[in-house]
Amino acid sequence: KYNENLTVKDETKGNVEVQELIPTDASGNPIEAIATEMDALKQEVLEKYAGATKKTLIFFKAYQTKIISNVNDIHYYVSVYQQKESGFEQLEFKELSHQLVFVDTLQPFEIAKLFNNELAVSNFFVKKALDAGKANGLSDEQTAKVTAQFMDGNWKKLDASIIQNGVRVKYKDASDQDAEWTIPFTELFAYMNENMIPETEKDNYEAYLATVKEKLGKKRIALSFDDRPRAETTPKVLEILKKYNAHATFYIVGSHVEGNESIVKQIVAEGHELGDHSYSHPLLTKKSADEVYQEVHKTSDLIAKASGGLRPMSLRPPYGGFNKMVSEQAGIAIVNWSIDSLDWKYRDAAKTIEHIKETAHNGGILLMHDIHEESVEALPAVIEYLQAEGYELVTVTELMADQPLKSNYVYFDRVENKPVQ
Repeated sequence: KYNENLTVKDETKGNVEVQELIPTDASGNPIEAIATEMDALKQEVLEKYAGATKKTLIFFKAYQTKIISNVNDIHYYVSVYQQKESGFEQLEFKELSHQLVFVDTLQPFEIAKLFNNELAVSNFFVKKALDAGKANGLSDEQTAKVTAQFMDGNWKKLDASIIQNGVRVKYKDASDQDAEWTIPFTELFAYMNENMIPETEKDNYEAYLATVKEKLGKKRIALSFDDRPRAETTPKVLEILKKYNAHATFYIVGSHVEGNESIVKQIVAEGHELGDHSYSHPLLTKKSADEVYQEVHKTSDLIAKASGGLRPMSLRPPYGGFNKMVSEQAGIAIVNWSIDSLDWKYRDAAKTIEHIKETAHNGGILLMHDIHEESVEALPAVIEYLQAEGYELVTVTELMADQPLKSNYVYFDRVENKPVQ
């Protein structure tokens, strides 16, 4: 909604005529904070045209848009016209700046307040940059220049504004040129705080919630693989998953990332999900808080470096061992399982298949390992059986209808998930 209550201020200096249009408050007075900001922004423009030898008209205008309850986006524009033989010609029209502010206080509003999971938003932007880099044929180094602007919360430092149907984010492309993305709210609903959904998007949001409900009702099992990547087996697992159009979450041991970076990239490129399985595979509940932090975050750093910037959204603690301390130090969701293939115990493809047949259930999280040849041998028959039973095989996040997993929560399956006590 545009604020139509404006005050006009005219000024003439030599050949330059200046007009300012500033929004007013309820009493009809210029809003002081906006007027002050405009005074600062206009100086460079006035200096540029101070010596104009021809009649020059400069219009400064500030207007407010209210997209979200109690939040305004204030835009500052300038347009410049100069007299020519045929009349006035426009020399400039540009946005000088914009501010997101709370309506009642005019204090800054940070774009991060829109969202309920900053890590998920970082991964969203990084994935978008990775996909764009691939589509545009950029090198890894060129793509990395873009992804670095969005990793680890760096997106919060970018110039972002709320527009009519989404969020506009300005950044530097691989050539250091100004670029921007306009992202519809419909792509961001999964990460947004519900009280930040604009009124104009309520119908779209209701449709999104209906889609979430539909996905949560689908017959699905989340496949998950622990303990590597391993050059001898993980690529075989990926080939099988691709053949059967199945997705999985891979819980990576940090000490095995080095030398297997291409496999980590392949996992992402083929639509799978990365998880954290600690650096050295200890029982985390027997470690100190600092040791747990290092185990988890060192692995996260290695995965992010190998994947191009994506960080794990969940931790699979070795041996399933967790407590509140482990959860707090991890800072991400704990994901265990409800279907244990026992492939690590049997080391026998036939027994693994039979056990999965006996324990598979809708909404379950299936634990397997991508380090054993016997597990790889069993995988095609496991997938064929589950798909014949009507199951769609998905990542853990897909099992949860693409909603970000919550930190300080533990997930055993689609239904059994709760805060860590």
